[in-house]
Amino acid sequence: MLRPLSFDLQVQEQEIAAVQWMPFEKYAAQPFAQKHEQSRYVTELCLAKLDGAYAGFFPQPISSSASIDGLSYFYFNNKNLHQPSTADPS
Repeated sequence: MLRPLSFDLQVQEQEIAAVQWMPFEKYAAQPFAQKHEQSRYVTELCLAKLDGAYAGFFPQPISSSASIDGLSYFYFNNKNLHQPSTADPS
């Protein structure tokens, strides 16, 4: 539903020349990465992945009548799948 206001792109050579890689931890410590909620969540996931505390999502093949070949994939993290639920059932 979004459409660009213009296709007239202005290349900024100075900005391109100044691009450089930085350690992820340095990026994560920047105010922008801490201030904005979505950036903070992505940063926290990446840091957890670097620390080995986040496995990510994995595709689980499942049969599905909605798929042409009868197979779909459900993406989830099954780390806590078989642990007892702490949710209140009421």
